Amino acid sequence: MWADNAYLRGWIVANQGGNIAGWKIEPNTLSNLSMKLVANTNTSYIGVGTDTYANPGIWIGTSSAGSRLSVGGAS
Repeated sequence: MWADNAYLRGWIVANQGGNIAGWKIEPNTLSNLSMKLVANTNTSYIGVGTDTYANPGIWIGTSSAGSRLSVGGAS
Protein backbone atom coordinates (compact mmCIF):
# COMPACT_ATOMS: atom_id res chain seq x y z
CA MET A 1 0.00 0.00 0.00
CA TRP A 2 1.22 3.50 -0.77
CA ALA A 3 -0.38 6.78 0.31
CA ASP A 4 0.49 10.46 0.41
CA ASN A 5 -1.00 12.67 3.16
CA ALA A 6 -3.32 9.85 4.25
CA TYR A 7 -5.19 9.36 7.50
CA LEU A 8 -5.68 5.67 8.26
CA ARG A 9 -7.50 3.96 11.11
CA GLY A 10 -7.81 0.35 12.06
CA TRP A 11 -5.51 -2.60 12.51
CA ILE A 12 -2.50 -3.96 10.72
CA VAL A 13 -2.21 -7.70 11.13
CA ALA A 14 1.13 -9.30 10.26
CA ASN A 15 0.60 -13.02 10.84
CA GLN A 16 3.64 -13.88 8.74
CA GLY A 17 5.85 -11.16 10.25
CA GLY A 18 7.65 -8.36 8.47
CA ASN A 19 9.96 -5.39 8.99
CA ILE A 20 9.33 -1.73 9.75
CA ALA A 21 12.25 0.73 10.06
CA GLY A 22 14.71 -2.01 10.98
CA TRP A 23 12.40 -3.69 13.49
CA LYS A 24 11.49 -7.33 12.81
CA ILE A 25 7.85 -8.11 13.59
CA GLU A 26 6.80 -11.65 14.45
CA PRO A 27 3.58 -12.89 16.09
CA ASN A 28 4.94 -12.59 19.69
CA THR A 29 8.22 -10.72 19.15
CA LEU A 30 9.43 -7.27 18.17
CA SER A 31 13.20 -7.04 17.67
CA ASN A 32 16.07 -5.15 16.07
CA LEU A 33 19.83 -5.75 16.10
CA SER A 34 20.33 -5.44 19.86
CA MET A 35 16.87 -5.27 21.45
CA LYS A 36 14.06 -7.77 21.77
CA LEU A 37 10.54 -7.57 23.22
CA VAL A 38 8.92 -10.98 23.63
CA ALA A 39 5.31 -11.44 24.78
CA ASN A 40 4.63 -15.15 25.30
CA THR A 41 2.38 -16.94 27.75
CA ASN A 42 5.20 -18.58 29.75
CA THR A 43 8.15 -16.24 29.14
CA SER A 44 7.81 -12.53 28.41
CA TYR A 45 10.81 -10.22 28.50
CA ILE A 46 12.70 -7.21 27.25
CA GLY A 47 16.29 -7.93 26.35
CA VAL A 48 18.98 -5.38 25.46
CA GLY A 49 22.11 -7.03 24.14
CA THR A 50 20.86 -10.46 25.20
CA ASP A 51 17.87 -12.73 24.92
CA THR A 52 18.88 -14.95 27.84
CA TYR A 53 18.67 -14.27 31.59
CA ALA A 54 22.06 -13.83 33.34
CA ASN A 55 24.03 -13.20 30.12
CA PRO A 56 25.87 -9.93 29.41
CA GLY A 57 23.30 -7.18 28.73
CA ILE A 58 19.98 -6.23 30.30
CA TRP A 59 17.16 -8.74 30.68
CA ILE A 60 13.89 -8.07 32.52
CA GLY A 61 10.91 -10.37 32.40
CA THR A 62 9.12 -13.44 33.63
CA SER A 63 9.93 -17.11 33.31
CA SER A 64 9.10 -20.38 35.07
CA ALA A 65 11.30 -19.05 37.93
CA GLY A 66 9.12 -15.92 38.33
CA SER A 67 9.91 -12.26 37.69
CA ARG A 68 13.60 -11.61 37.11
CA LEU A 69 16.07 -8.81 36.32
CA SER A 70 19.62 -9.27 35.08
CA VAL A 71 22.04 -6.42 34.38
CA GLY A 72 25.65 -7.21 33.70
CA GLY A 73 28.65 -7.36 31.46
CA ALA A 74 31.01 -10.08 30.38
CA SER A 75 32.66 -11.85 33.31
